[in-house]
Amino acid sequence: MGGFAQICPGRVTPPFLLHRTRVGYGPALQYALWCEQGGVLPAAVAKLQVFDQFVNRLHSRPRPVRKALQEERKVWMSVQEVSHDPAVLMKREMRVRLGIVPDKIADAFFDDQALAISKTEFIFVTLEDVRFHYRVGQGLTVQLPEGTDSLTETDFELFLWGTVFGAIAWLNGLVPLHASAVEVNGRAVAFTADSGGGKSTLAAGLARLGLPHVCDDTLVLATAGSIMAMPDGKPLKLWDDALLLTGMEAERPIQSMPGKHYANAALKAGGTLPLTDLYFLERGESVEVEQITGARKLAMLPEALYRNFVHAARGDRSAHEQFLLGFCSQVRFWKLRRPFDSRTFSADLLKVKDIIATP
Repeated sequence: MGGFAQICPGRVTPPFLLHRTRVGYGPALQYALWCEQGGVLPAAVAKLQVFDQFVNRLHSRPRPVRKALQEERKVWMSVQEVSHDPAVLMKREMRVRLGIVPDKIADAFFDDQALAISKTEFIFVTLEDVRFHYRVGQGLTVQLPEGTDSLTETDFELFLWGTVFGAIAWLNGLVPLHASAVEVNGRAVAFTADSGGGKSTLAAGLARLGLPHVCDDTLVLATAGSIMAMPDGKPLKLWDDALLLTGMEAERPIQSMPGKHYANAALKAGGTLPLTDLYFLERGESVEVEQITGARKLAMLPEALYRNFVHAARGDRSAHEQFLLGFCSQVRFWKLRRPFDSRTFSADLLKVKDIIATP
């Protein structure tokens, strides 16, 4: 109501502005609609069409309304642009500020001692009592443990790019895989395994051989239409022995995990890429690959989803099933077996590179 008073001083406030409208239009657009509709605000209108309709007839509107309407259109178009670019969306939603985190949230569909999550927000508490609160569209609030002065003294970064990153992706309609990935001839190839299964080491080694690195440990996908993989630029997390095998240099230690370090790949992928292949990593006596087809794909995909319970527990069973079917129809699945032997790592890496380069 204050916004209407600013753009239309001295005018009677339209009745619908006495209450917050469900449509969510700004006061200038609401006023224009009210004038055009004889005081009746439509329940749903295509916003861009409405904006352009009234921008083209601005001569009949008070000057403050014209200016405000143009500004609202600019802001709304910016929001739409962000929402269609998952990389921009995630960068916006991952912004962090220090503050007080609430003890609980309403309407949580999952709640244990560490994580409480609803359809629009979550609270997560790390092992070192760093508290995260996220709400869609509002970014992250982080509360440090009492007596801690710096984020770097805690496990903040470790969980920021893990559980928190994945949960934010889920709540914004994106899908995170528990996977590392590289770019091969303009497409993304992903490797999934349990923690300690070698996916980070394999992707880092392939990056050393000239395949641009897409992500480490968590691969975020946009699934509207094609399955598109999003390079995220977050640091790799590698153990001492993996650094030696891949020839990468440690940037800094992970304080809460002695012997593990953050590192950065020299060669990184740029924009979003179609995900064409998903490899499930297993130990084996030699490098072997086996294609997975049919119903086996549906049975194995949940293993690759990051914090799969989030997607399954939101209550929309049909949407969950539709995603699983769509993903399995567009992405090839493979089992990739290889030795965990440092003596043969370089030779095995070349064999893997040849395998994944096959279209």
